[in-house]
Amino acid sequence: MSVTSQSVSIMGLHKIKLPVTLSITILLVTAMLMVSAFSTQVSAQTTESIVINNGAEYTNSTEVTLKLNSNSDFMQFSNDNSTWSEWEAYGATKTWTLPAEEDAPYTIYVQFSNATDTSEEITNLAADIFLDVTPPVIVREVGYYTVDCRTIFCDASQSGDNVDIASYTWDFGDGNTTTGMFVFHTYVPGNYTITLTVKDLAGNNATTYLQMFIPDLAMPTTSVPTVVPTPNRTTDPPATLQPSITPPPASTPTDFDSDLAIIIVAVIIIVVGGVAIVLLLRKPK
Repeated sequence: MSVTSQSVSIMGLHKIKLPVTLSITILLVTAMLMVSAFSTQVSAQTTESIVINNGAEYTNSTEVTLKLNSNSDFMQFSNDNSTWSEWEAYGATKTWTLPAEEDAPYTIYVQFSNATDTSEEITNLAADIFLDVTPPVIVREVGYYTVDCRTIFCDASQSGDNVDIASYTWDFGDGNTTTGMFVFHTYVPGNYTITLTVKDLAGNNATTYLQMFIPDLAMPTTSVPTVVPTPNRTTDPPATLQPSITPPPASTPTDFDSDLAIIIVAVIIIVVGGVAIVLLLRKPK
């Protein structure tokens, strides 16, 4: 009994002679693998989902943007999984409003369906986001750090927020800015306005201002200024931030002080000399 062979070209290889049955089997397996790969790709593209504000964990606005993915024809939404909006045609994005302007976590629910009644299967999904509308509370301390009063230290570590602080931005008023909880800056003499902006994780901002005078100590008539610390500070700056300003030298005695010292010395000499003379005169002959 003879087996019929057929010339088959597979994946660009040269034609080789294979039995017909084996050729058909190879073609079927190849087709099944291609269908399976295509089905997996399509399934991945049509997995139903809901994402709020591109996956952000916090928001400071009651109005949010939903990104949706589904093969369904219709969708509806809810803030409590009980009261639902009207069915509407499916769309890839949706603007939605949270139920209250209060700091709290919120859940948004979505239903997908191919019909606007219960005759079709409904898919239920949900996503969470935290609404934070409260700005940070700023507590800052600024002081001179070097003896020439040119370099200052800035400390905002006592600032707080109901969620958490994301950034501290210092504008020193001389064209320079930097970020950080603790920072240093060196000035040239003059008057400046320091601006501190604190931002929390939801994007809420708080700003405070401070007037800063940098003296020119090369001028003998200039006195060293003082900086009053910000009230409500509960802890001292870290050791590396302790100001290293040394006290000014003791003042030179005035002319009045010098004259008084001379008079006191003269009186002492006169008294001692007088006592010595009295003792010599009373010495028995």
